[in-house]
Amino acid sequence: MAKKLPARILQVSTRRVARELDKIDIAVWGSKDPKTHRFFEYFLGYGMRVYRLVVGRTTVGALVTGYPTSANLMEVEEIMVLPGFQRRGLGKMLLTFARKEARRRGHRGIVVEVDLRNRHAIKWYRRIGLKTVGHVVVDNERAWAEEERVIRGK
Repeated sequence: MAKKLPARILQVSTRRVARELDKIDIAVWGSKDPKTHRFFEYFLGYGMRVYRLVVGRTTVGALVTGYPTSANLMEVEEIMVLPGFQRRGLGKMLLTFARKEARRRGHRGIVVEVDLRNRHAIKWYRRIGLKTVGHVVVDNERAWAEEERVIRGK
């Protein structure tokens, strides 16, 4: 495992900074049109909390927390770290921050939605102590996939 890095987590409050975070999303997931990619700006516009993970002066990761569920769990909408900075404890740092933030806001904990095809993420979440408790069931997989594309701006 690589050396852990000193990092800070800062809340994003402007659309300009949210647009800068899109570079991270593009680096991790790609984009059909980087010029119109507005992933984090979308979340900020809908009142979700967006955070950036900074090492030195470089933004290397992002976290988005959403609305509470009916069981009063805070949703973690997105958590990502640039590939060159992974395996250094930064993702765990973001998740620990999300857990503390959930408790600070009076939630019982967090919930993370992961695509079943994302085996790497599922394995990582389990390794750091999260449990799988169910699956999302939809009546229209194409509509669900379209919603995911709209959110991602693809």
